[in-house]
Amino acid sequence: MRVRGSWKTLWIAMVVSVLASACSSEGTASSPSSNASQPSPTAAVSPSPTAQPDPLAGTWETGPLSQDDIVSAYVAAGGSEREGKAFFAQLGGGATASAVITIKLAAGSFAEFETGDAGVPVKGDEKTYEMLADGSIRLTEWDGSCVETWAYQAPGDRLTFRMLDRCAGDLKTPYGSTLYASFPFTRVS
Repeated sequence: MRVRGSWKTLWIAMVVSVLASACSSEGTASSPSSNASQPSPTAAVSPSPTAQPDPLAGTWETGPLSQDDIVSAYVAAGGSEREGKAFFAQLGGGATASAVITIKLAAGSFAEFETGDAGVPVKGDEKTYEMLADGSIRLTEWDGSCVETWAYQAPGDRLTFRMLDRCAGDLKTPYGSTLYASFPFTRVS
């Protein structure tokens, strides 16, 4: 009996240990108690210590883009001229003359900001990213609902994207292609 009692005690201790370990992760990005509507950039997977340096890490900006620039790109990406004008007008909280698109990439976090008429940058999009072995980049919505793959070229301080795969049923296709694949970005930091 004494041995059986010891075995039960050991088993109970193991169960308690596993439960305590699971509870200690409460509040992390993968936990149900985290705030899913406001994902944290720290939720991104950090590269391993042996990973190659990230050639895209940094802050990149377009030059000032006119309404005609944005509308032409939006129509080329499959949207209508009317929708393209509305899209331009909302950039950066209200563009009337120009807009600048800024992307920041660091440790698996991809954030896009828009500045309308040289105003204050407004966050427009936030995703995770992963550099793929074939030289492309995979962008994933924080909730995993949309995964896109983009080819990129980054000679020196210039960056361009080309969409390879978009997520199924993506209604944002004209938006992403307009913002990321229509204009070159220049590294600013």
